[in-house]
Amino acid sequence: MVEDNHDDIIIMKDVLTKHEMADSVAVVRNGEEAINYVFKKKEFVNVITPDLILLDLNLPRRNGIEVLQDIKGHADFCHLPIIVLTTSSSAEDIASCYKAQANAFITKPADAISLYNTIGDIKSFWFRTAQLPAKHV
Repeated sequence: MVEDNHDDIIIMKDVLTKHEMADSVAVVRNGEEAINYVFKKKEFVNVITPDLILLDLNLPRRNGIEVLQDIKGHADFCHLPIIVLTTSSSAEDIASCYKAQANAFITKPADAISLYNTIGDIKSFWFRTAQLPAKHV
């Protein structure tokens, strides 16, 4: 999960815990850390390649679009599903994210119940229904 807002991280961790996913989720707080995590640079050399990335758009150091472009533009990581999960519902942001090859764009629900249901839908689709590629990096 790439999220810079402390309160959103706490809320998401709570929701992920309720969905029994919190132990398998790593959190980075800016776009540069996201790139370093995926590309296994600096302090992230020994991390496991994620199965899926939940990406906020408005990030310090590199915004979500830049993160999308860097990951999707790299042959070893372009297969990673990236779901943009942001407060924006701007048509321009949606179009830009899909142009940068986001796998999905979801406007963060404002209330806890809707967020819980949305994360449940993500878990169900991406980890039960969809087939993800084998990890090769």
